[in-house]
Amino acid sequence: MITTAVICAQQEPASNLRGAVTGRKSTICIISIDETGSLQLTDGRHGDEEPRWSPDGKRIMFDSDRTGFREIYTMKADGSDMHALTVNRGKDDHGVLSPDGQQVVFQSEREGNTEVFLMNADGSRQRNLSRSPGRDGWPSWSPDGKRIAFASTRDGHREIYVMNADGSGQQRITNTPADSTDPSWAPDGSRIAFESSRDGNSEVYTMTPDGVNVVRLTHHPELDNRPVWSPDGKLIAFASRRSGSLHIYVMNADGTNVRQVTQGGENNFRPAWSPDGKRLLYQRVVAPAK
Repeated sequence: MITTAVICAQQEPASNLRGAVTGRKSTICIISIDETGSLQLTDGRHGDEEPRWSPDGKRIMFDSDRTGFREIYTMKADGSDMHALTVNRGKDDHGVLSPDGQQVVFQSEREGNTEVFLMNADGSRQRNLSRSPGRDGWPSWSPDGKRIAFASTRDGHREIYVMNADGSGQQRITNTPADSTDPSWAPDGSRIAFESSRDGNSEVYTMTPDGVNVVRLTHHPELDNRPVWSPDGKLIAFASRRSGSLHIYVMNADGTNVRQVTQGGENNFRPAWSPDGKRLLYQRVVAPAK
């Protein structure tokens, strides 16, 4: 287990260039789901965030500020062969490979507003899909690659929408006075997990893709967020502050049998399952140098 004892945010001088990011340093880590061991993949000198596996498990996609601007990167699963897929002064993050591994959906501020973009897996043919005056982001592919769920503030507060993979047919599927965000499609396509503060606190819920049959899975006074389904659909990983620091937890898909996976005083969050369901990628905030 990686055990950095003290975790806090490290602040740096801000830049007035859109996309130039400052703040916490974080590293990408992997942990076995049985908690038998973990591995740090990036060096912790940058803000490396939002890790996601490729469908074949050979590569990892993440975003980083290592050039001074937040861009989307890819690397081998052992942390080698790292290179950027986006290069611009608008913030690019939350990249997710399509189920066939051929395309990447991501969010970008390059046009002055956060929008959902699509590009080929090699970084070519980048285009805006969502095109709305609100803030659009947090995209998630449907298992068949034909639809994308995302969150948007176009109607005031943050709600979840679904659109076709070409950006057409955008439809709102949640409608509450509180925020709903971070959708994650179940492997069989039957449900979408998401986080919402509709009951006064950030909790994990599921619903059918048309936005009905909503079920609350977590019931805790501390924050629960970032739900992601296991490849077999039997488990959901999420982040929670219920132990004091942010940590990765796993529960059954019906909300039962909640257990903590990461330990220690560090903040660990943004989990992502390996294709075989045996490991979890996550983001760990690291302490500033003294």
